[in-house]
Amino acid sequence: MEEMSVKLKWLSTIVLLITFFLYSLCWNSFFSTLLDFQEILATTTDKISFGLSVRSAGSCIGALGGSILYNHTNRDITYAVFLIIMGMVAVIIPRITDLIWHLFLQSIVGLAVGVIEVGGNVKILLIWKEKGGPFLQALSAVWTSGGAIVPLLLEPFLSPTPEENRCKTSNLTECRGLINANNETKLSLIENSTKFTSNYTATEKSESIIWLPYTVLGVSLVISGLIALLIPLFSQIEKAKKKSEKQRNIELNNVEGEKSELMKKAAEESITKFYKYGCVALCCLLLFIFYGFSDTTWQYWIPFVVRIDLKLDKPTGLHMLSAMNTAFAITNLSGIFLAAKIKPFTLLMFLTSLLTCGNLIHFFFCNTSLTLLWVGAIVEAIGFGCIYATTFNYLQLKVGITNTLGSLLVFAAWFANGMGYSLLIGYFIEQYPMTLIYTNIFSIAVIIFCLFGLYFLEKRVKCRN
Repeated sequence: MEEMSVKLKWLSTIVLLITFFLYSLCWNSFFSTLLDFQEILATTTDKISFGLSVRSAGSCIGALGGSILYNHTNRDITYAVFLIIMGMVAVIIPRITDLIWHLFLQSIVGLAVGVIEVGGNVKILLIWKEKGGPFLQALSAVWTSGGAIVPLLLEPFLSPTPEENRCKTSNLTECRGLINANNETKLSLIENSTKFTSNYTATEKSESIIWLPYTVLGVSLVISGLIALLIPLFSQIEKAKKKSEKQRNIELNNVEGEKSELMKKAAEESITKFYKYGCVALCCLLLFIFYGFSDTTWQYWIPFVVRIDLKLDKPTGLHMLSAMNTAFAITNLSGIFLAAKIKPFTLLMFLTSLLTCGNLIHFFFCNTSLTLLWVGAIVEAIGFGCIYATTFNYLQLKVGITNTLGSLLVFAAWFANGMGYSLLIGYFIEQYPMTLIYTNIFSIAVIIFCLFGLYFLEKRVKCRN
């Protein structure tokens, strides 16, 4: 990648930040609208759960294919095209009422996400090179900030919680006593519905209007993709201005300088292949497990809080989800500064301890205390923060990051749900909501194993040296 001017670097970075924010809104919107899609498709939670697995499988394919695409095509054009594809799917998907077509579109979303994720993370490092660490953290922070606000943006467009629609008695007088006097609209609906049936059924038309925010989001993604297409145009204009021989010589010298620096680094490396392969394998396993349970936590949080003994409603679940995403975003923002002060391994240990505390609080108190449910949710969300970027930085520090390793990390992150992990949770969560917590605790145990593996692996290499 040729050296950009400072202005073009910042323009490209701003476009990346904006597009990652919009992509985050699209990806995280499916967590908040899971029950609404279930109503639109007239299906069950375990069947709609195929959506996350299909999306994650598509992301795995996109992550592996993205490296090939970016090596053989223009990076900016490829990135922009998949943004546009994602936007078009976002407009279409809430209007689909067939489950098979819904899953197909989810796979397209996943494919686009895999390509976008690899392209964005690798490009930010190519633009800023050794200064790319904070910008990578900023990219992660922007992504999580999108996840923080999307539940609040979607709340006005969701259908009511099923219990709000269901009249538990066929006596209209008793129904009147259960409904607020000022809610005349709902009352008239109940009066009309009692002429036909006294029970709420899954075949009733959903009151969800999520197609509206999805349309706005999709159009925004398409527009941002078109704007991203301007980057290669500006790049070509910039190249055309560099016609003097002096400039060409400077560029050649820079290339030679970069090559010599790489050769020096290669010569200075004394890390064994065993350590490299072991480090990469453990980091990939860590992200494989982490993203498996973190994605299912975001996706099933609302079904979880609706079905535990506290029986919360969807708006409360959305508020909790938004608070969790806010804590997640703040942690990612803090990660920009923490990365400069704390070693990546130490930060990973600290974040994992928070994940452990949050899930243990849920294990003991989520069915009995709303306050502790909130506390556990926030603590867990803080633990989720910047683990990907920190793992990325750790691997870069220990063995160096290449396009292949970047693709492997992204692939590992999506593979757990791509192979059907979310289906396990979706299958049991309706009858056994605590399945979410049990599997989370098991996943954290595996992450702790990975961290200890990295620690002893590094200690063994130091002893040999």
